[in-house]
Amino acid sequence: RVHKGMVPEVVVMHRDRVARFAIDLLEFVLRQQGCELLVHRRDEGSGSRELAETQMEGRATSVASHHGKRAAQERRKCKRRKRQEEEKARALEGQEDVQAAPRKKGSRLPAQG
Repeated sequence: RVHKGMVPEVVVMHRDRVARFAIDLLEFVLRQQGCELLVHRRDEGSGSRELAETQMEGRATSVASHHGKRAAQERRKCKRRKRQEEEKARALEGQEDVQAAPRKKGSRLPAQG
């Protein structure tokens, strides 16, 4: 729409709401298309503050990803253990059934009914 000249201005509260980086390039492109970028709050802190915030967001994302992967791995382990325990229980039940089944006199096999 900007390219077609349908948007005279783009209004945002904070400059970083439009783009995380290359905002100057975006402003340049908008100006070339006859569109203006209006920022209501120009509380431009120092670049180091912005960099620190970006780094913290990256770390938070990385930590969340790590914990998510670890939790998924633990869920898989639990499912595997549970499945093994169920298989063991079924095997034991099968052995008990064989032992508890009445036997024909003189036969080693359970009676077939």
